[in-house]
Amino acid sequence: VQNITEQIVRSDNSEIAVILEREGFDRKKMANLILGKSVSDKRFFNQIIASQLDADSLDYLMRDSMATGVSFGLYNLERLFAMLEISRDGDLVVREKGLQSTEQVVIALYMQFSRVYFHKTVRCWEYMMKLFIAQLLQKIEEDKKIHVLPFIREFAENPHWETLIPLTDDIMYTQLHLSSRKETNDDFIKQLAGDILHRKLYKSIPLTEEMAHSVHENHEKINFIVRKYGYPANAWAIDQFGSRYYDPDKAFKILIQMKNGDIKQISEVSDVVASLSKPKFNNLLIFPDKCRNDITELIKNISK
Repeated sequence: VQNITEQIVRSDNSEIAVILEREGFDRKKMANLILGKSVSDKRFFNQIIASQLDADSLDYLMRDSMATGVSFGLYNLERLFAMLEISRDGDLVVREKGLQSTEQVVIALYMQFSRVYFHKTVRCWEYMMKLFIAQLLQKIEEDKKIHVLPFIREFAENPHWETLIPLTDDIMYTQLHLSSRKETNDDFIKQLAGDILHRKLYKSIPLTEEMAHSVHENHEKINFIVRKYGYPANAWAIDQFGSRYYDPDKAFKILIQMKNGDIKQISEVSDVVASLSKPKFNNLLIFPDKCRNDITELIKNISK
């Protein structure tokens, strides 16, 4: 995402480039900030754009909480802003009195990711959408005759940020409707589009690391099951995703200025954040609903 944003900012053809030029911003510096590169001795520039307490995180936590109707991503923004300062070294720091407000942000990240972004239903839906798009792009590359919107075909033939931007939600939903109603040359694309539209979502089974390894070793058995129900072998996958809600090893840390003037990173002064600094990895076996009984039985057998 950062690379695409950097390309957009650098391009003379983008709308944002025109705005940045008009407002007197240096686009090259902005692009470097997006990539996490230093542009001056004032490190707070980087911390605002690309850090663990950056403007993007503070924005999407609030926005997505409102959009999903949950309160996980809420925190006291006004209190947090009031506690921010610039240190003598040019770092963005939070005064010790603002520690609790900063903890709220890290906890909000944990809750939003673990309860919303990493929810099994969300992961299944995302996998189905990725599979649907991948199937479309593959068929276009193979020059197969399928019903596809011009915007998607243009992106497939010339993948670039300028051809990516038009692929908005409404375009993708239109393609789903087109594929589910008109597609006659690829039954899997047609079925996948219909399942997504009518929320006939794939199912999932959480796996330990050991179980994920065993499933990989038995992948041919799962291939056989999905083919038995009329699906291609790539209709299942192990979705592996990790989470670390605060990384003390990253370049731009969350810094707390203590009452005595010392500056420490937040995991050194907050037990809550320290506990969320440990990496956690998840494995989710995702597969079509029709295969659920057979795959569940297989997982039971190979886990004995």
